[in-house]
Amino acid sequence: MAQPAFGKLDSWLPESGDSTGSLFDKDDFLNMKDDGKYLLRIVQDGPCIFAIHWATDVQGRARRVNCSLNDCPLCAEGNKAQPKYLIAAINRERGRVQLVEFGKQVYNQIVNLRKDKDWGDPRHFDMKIDKDRSRGISSTYIVTAVPRNMGPINQEESLMAKDFLSRVTAEKFAQPSKVDEILRKLGRAGGVAVDSSATFKSTGASAAVKTAANIADDDFDFQ
Repeated sequence: MAQPAFGKLDSWLPESGDSTGSLFDKDDFLNMKDDGKYLLRIVQDGPCIFAIHWATDVQGRARRVNCSLNDCPLCAEGNKAQPKYLIAAINRERGRVQLVEFGKQVYNQIVNLRKDKDWGDPRHFDMKIDKDRSRGISSTYIVTAVPRNMGPINQEESLMAKDFLSRVTAEKFAQPSKVDEILRKLGRAGGVAVDSSATFKSTGASAAVKTAANIADDDFDFQ
């Protein structure tokens, strides 16, 4: 099985395979975890790709960690890494630039818009991402191009995007985790479980595990 890729992609084309912004807060990020419609304007030429795992720590909480790629203990235990993407975009509802996280389903639809000659570069049109989990896993996200307000962003928006990109970079948050960081976050020290009765479980898409009460507070901070 091919290993997931990491890092900045050259474009939105499907065959595409350290800045460390320091002044950021939670409002700089959008992961679209809630159902609803998100109106966005992408302000970067291509996304960063990385991969995450969901696993249960020794306290029974669902923990999210970036895959380490090399010698990943969760991959070795059969916990499949999920590809994720990060891109800077203007959130029209918030009126600010944010790093937006999404999965393969959204990525593939943006690729299709990028390849469509009627739309092209996704930096030149707004897009609406409609999330509704009642539609089922295969169609949870529907991405549509918005025909109004087409063309490059205005000068004020351009300055806002430039300021954001000078302090917050997707590459930092797409970095693979180190093996010891994964073990520490899940409650292992030196590769030995703190609680000998605990095991790491792949949480997959289990709604029962990923309840708000069971997810650790820091697992949506992209840190």
